[in-house]
Amino acid sequence: MKDEFKIAAVFIGTIIGAGLASGQEILQFFSRFGYKSFTGILLCFVLYIFLSLIFINLAYVRHFRSYNDLVCYCLGERLGFVADFMITIFIFLAIQ
Repeated sequence: MKDEFKIAAVFIGTIIGAGLASGQEILQFFSRFGYKSFTGILLCFVLYIFLSLIFINLAYVRHFRSYNDLVCYCLGERLGFVADFMITIFIFLAIQ
């Protein structure tokens, strides 16, 4: 139970807490299209849940110990290394 809580806390903190909780990206990106934006919001909502479930299930079944294991599994070793490097750069740039 303790590991499940850790995973849930990390997921909520990184994915939902990184902007979704405030709704700013929805307001700034989708609202400019008026009523048509509800279709885009619904599509993003469904894709977000679907892809999150896929990645969480994949990480659970394969017993990945870090996000890097998941990235390298999905993208291969070479492209996974590049993606990991880019993620690290974006994290450091976002802190500034």
